[in-house]
Amino acid sequence: MKLYQDTKFLVVDDEQNFRDENVKKLVELGFELEAIETAKNGEEALEYAKNDQKKYEFFIVDLVMPKMNGLQLIEQLNKLEKYKSTPKLVVSGSFDRSLVKKVAQVGANSFVVKPVDLETFAKKITSCANGLHT
Repeated sequence: MKLYQDTKFLVVDDEQNFRDENVKKLVELGFELEAIETAKNGEEALEYAKNDQKKYEFFIVDLVMPKMNGLQLIEQLNKLEKYKSTPKLVVSGSFDRSLVKKVAQVGANSFVVKPVDLETFAKKITSCANGLHT
C-alpha cells in the first residue's frame, strides 16, 4: 500500500489528549487533517467503519478502552471484507510480551508503546502500510 497525503485514517483512543497527539503527529508527517477522523472507543469506531459512505485506509487503535477494547475492535474490523487487509497499528500505554502476541494474533500489523516519538511513529506507519508485521 502506498501512503498519500489524503490517506484516510481513523484514530481510536478513549483519551482525548492521545487522540489529539496522534492526529498532530500524522499532520506533522504530511497527512491532511481533513483525511483524519477520530473515535473515542471501539464501539464508535466500528460504527464509523460500517458506514457505507466511509472507507478508511489505516487504523490507529488504543488497546484499553471502554465499551469495546482495541483487540475486540480489530477482530471486528477484520470480519468486514473492506477492512481485512487495511493496516492496523496498535498504540498502547501497556506493554508485555503476551500482549504483543495477542495483538498479532487478532490481526494488527504492529504495536507501539505510548508515548511514541515522531520517528518511531513514522516507521511503524510505513511498515504497516507495506504489510509488514513489526
